[in-house]
Amino acid sequence: MTKELIKFEDDDLPISYQRAEINFPGYDELEDRVTKLINTYKDYVVTEDSYKKDRETRTQLNNLRKSLSKKRISIFNDITQPASDFRKKVSILEKKIDSVSSDISEGIKHFENKEKEAKFQEIKLRLGDTALKYGVSIQLLGDLRDKDNKYHHWLNKGCSWKKIIAEANEFFNLEAEKAKAKEEARQVVINKTNEYKTTIASSPYLEMLEYKSLPEVLNQIDNDHKHLVEQTKQQEENRKKAIQNLEQHGDKYINAETGEVVSNLTSVGLKFTGKSQKITELLRYIEAKHVNCEALGNELISVEFKFIDNTRKIAGLSEYIKQKQINYEVIEEERTSK
Repeated sequence: MTKELIKFEDDDLPISYQRAEINFPGYDELEDRVTKLINTYKDYVVTEDSYKKDRETRTQLNNLRKSLSKKRISIFNDITQPASDFRKKVSILEKKIDSVSSDISEGIKHFENKEKEAKFQEIKLRLGDTALKYGVSIQLLGDLRDKDNKYHHWLNKGCSWKKIIAEANEFFNLEAEKAKAKEEARQVVINKTNEYKTTIASSPYLEMLEYKSLPEVLNQIDNDHKHLVEQTKQQEENRKKAIQNLEQHGDKYINAETGEVVSNLTSVGLKFTGKSQKITELLRYIEAKHVNCEALGNELISVEFKFIDNTRKIAGLSEYIKQKQINYEVIEEERTSK
């Protein structure tokens, strides 16, 4: 059944009205009288002698103002009442029309959403190959159905495929360049950490690339390496010094520099480097003193000493090393309590 709508030519609604007119012939005379009255009290000062009479004057002035205000409100309400009634009647008609229009809108929206969903699936299908061409994932586009998505407008009926493909190519190309730059930065970090592989691992710095620039990460690697080298060097110097300063006093061992009674060394790992003759003499010393040890390698010899409550042998070995000026590195050590 065809539904005939109400039509008006040029919005010519069947409504007529006349502008309200208010005749106030005595306004000029009243304004003149009020002005003169105000001027009379322009510089007036209330005094102790006059203030009682002044209260009567104030009352008269307030009554005059109230009379004017009352008349103004009465006339204004009388004039605007027809307009108010008109507004209410038209508002009722507008709401009735809106109710039907809203129901139709919901139905239209349902089919528009179906069209957008179909276009969304077609976009994923057609642009999937485009994304692969650039070596990136189409998932980088996000959910186009989200209104906050940069490319949500692709789902609009009026958005052409030519525009969609052009913008998609631009997006995928940019993402591919970003991915390439990121991979190059990762490789630079890996190469840098490989230079310091004895002290630095690459994993934390690769993660750091997510929130810092490449120059910042490289600078951090250099600083961390420098710190670790200095820290290791200081630890080694402290260990060497502790062994070199160890002296026996009765049944105790004392740091010759500080006078502190030190704990007993029960295990120490040392790596010796130097001329083979000195190493040979060292091994003879170890054999003569019945030191439990293990020799590893030929050119660089690592000797590990393990004792149980036999700090004297370690102290003796320390003295021998100082006399022979053998280069060594403390690998590890264990002590019992004092």
